[in-house]
Amino acid sequence: MELPPIFINWIKACYSEVRYSISFNGSLIGYFKGAMGIRQGDPLSPLLFALSMNVLSRLLNLAATRDDLLIFCKGTVEFVIGVISVLDKFYEMSGLQLNAAKCEFYAVGIPINNIETIHRITSFTHGSLPVRYLGVPLVTRKLSEKDCGLLIEKNQSQAPSLVRIKQLCSRFLWKGSDKAATGARLIRNILAGEGSLWVAWIKSYVLKDRDFWHSEGGTNASWSSRKLLKLKREAQTVFSTGAMMTRAIWDEIRVKRDKVIWHNLIWFPLHIPKHSMIASMAILDRLPTRNTLQRMSIITDGLCVLCNEDRETRDHLFLECPLAVSLWKAIL
Repeated sequence: MELPPIFINWIKACYSEVRYSISFNGSLIGYFKGAMGIRQGDPLSPLLFALSMNVLSRLLNLAATRDDLLIFCKGTVEFVIGVISVLDKFYEMSGLQLNAAKCEFYAVGIPINNIETIHRITSFTHGSLPVRYLGVPLVTRKLSEKDCGLLIEKNQSQAPSLVRIKQLCSRFLWKGSDKAATGARLIRNILAGEGSLWVAWIKSYVLKDRDFWHSEGGTNASWSSRKLLKLKREAQTVFSTGAMMTRAIWDEIRVKRDKVIWHNLIWFPLHIPKHSMIASMAILDRLPTRNTLQRMSIITDGLCVLCNEDRETRDHLFLECPLAVSLWKAIL
């Protein structure tokens, strides 16, 4: 790309010389070099990816000028092998490799035996036209309602499941139920007929001057309105105790248990919330360790990222890993 050498060195330093520090009691302590370049999710990642794709584009253009080769190529085995060879060369240079299981090829007007051979040598799936991207077909004409049907169906089916996933995450973290204390507070405002313009709107257009305790909301009620109406029984129990503020309402509906013996070690005065949260999750064994993520089928490799020898469980990460052992010796 004919970039200045100093600029190239700056970019290279970002992924080859990067160092990390550990936040300990609110202060950054020490530095250690990253062993595998920048982390996934680093803000620099998409920029480096764009540069890499530019290199791939130039390689393909260079190959096209020499060998009459394009990604959109003739439907012969020889042309497809040429494309694959360029991609393999790109992999050697960049470390970015195609995932054959996620790749598709499309063919028009070529013999079936050629299609079978291309599928065999590439392991790519033979896709059918028109090509869809994010559920929408890539066509030159104006999209119709039928073209977007699949996308609409997926969004409609995912919306309830996303809400359910949030509830499950909440329960996974806290081992409790996801009852809405703030919902009860809103019901109290509706009953009092005060609070905001929203309360007046609820009384006029949802309840329609009916008694809240006997209203069903109707088919035109919003999701939030129906949610509040489903909390009627719980709200009656809470209001009978005289609870008024959100904190008092939550104290009434939450599951009460004896305090754990370690609560003062975690939630002490002037604690750092982020550190206290991580510590409590570690004690409850609720951290997303690689062993846990593999058990949930989120990742496939459950080995420790520090030693790459044993499974990354909570105990291994904090107590058994050679790096953890050396850190504890240095600290203690």
